[in-house]
Amino acid sequence: MPDPESYRIRGGAKRMIDVSILENPKVDAAFAFHVWPEFEYGIIGLKDGILTATSDIFRVNITGKGGHVAKPKSTNNPVLAVCDAIMQIKLIENSEPHILDIVDVDVKADAKNIIPTSGIFWGSIRTLSLETRDLLEGEILKILEDTKERYKVEYEIDFIHLDYLPVINDLNNTKHCENSASKVAIVRRLINPYFIGEDFGWFSSSGIPSTLMLLGCSPIDRIGNNELHTDNMIVDERTLQLGIDIMTDVALSYNLETNINITSGTKYEITDEAMQNTPSNTCNNSQAGDLELQEYMDIDY
Repeated sequence: MPDPESYRIRGGAKRMIDVSILENPKVDAAFAFHVWPEFEYGIIGLKDGILTATSDIFRVNITGKGGHVAKPKSTNNPVLAVCDAIMQIKLIENSEPHILDIVDVDVKADAKNIIPTSGIFWGSIRTLSLETRDLLEGEILKILEDTKERYKVEYEIDFIHLDYLPVINDLNNTKHCENSASKVAIVRRLINPYFIGEDFGWFSSSGIPSTLMLLGCSPIDRIGNNELHTDNMIVDERTLQLGIDIMTDVALSYNLETNINITSGTKYEITDEAMQNTPSNTCNNSQAGDLELQEYMDIDY
């Protein structure tokens, strides 16, 4: 089993902050894109406040007393303890939105007539605040203490915080991004956060007004069948230029107080089908009814 320390990933944003990327010169704001295959090319997802979650894991090792299956009373069966602990963890209730699930179980005996000595399971915790994460970890510890007493076993647990903090979009910055993106794309205002992990959250946690935009990238025929971080994800490559041009507008208009006049080039359409297939995690876009967008090629400053 890998050393839990090998899972303690420090995202790129944290490493940048550790080497003083926010100082000299001082950073006033941070903006970023994440490609988003749920949306068709030409759609930008924006949300005020919390956009993404923490992403953490835990490993539990339960040790009992193994032996021959013909003499179960002489053993403290860790298989039963592991199963019961998993079921109790799945029953944890918390009023705050979260995801708590078991992702891997490893309980192996040397032979089919042997009760093993130990068993290991892994879980994932995703929350929208560090406070909720702490509460859930406390509940897990209570369950393991109860399991220890009930089955006469011992346990070890590693809570592995992967250094992905919630992305909290700044209200003013997000409006600024909407102004830039809506010149050339359909802006979708999101209602609910996503339980993905994203290290960009370190910038907002450092006190930097930040906004992460979701850059729709799917070809129209892939909507609903194009998943992030899978081997079958397909990107409409026009997304690259669209993202560059929107971010150019965001940066120049923010830092230089300059409005970019985007000269129209080739026209394309966001189809009615794409609008209907857009996930329900959206409300009215800032250009409702205007399905014709302009794919721009020339920028005048």
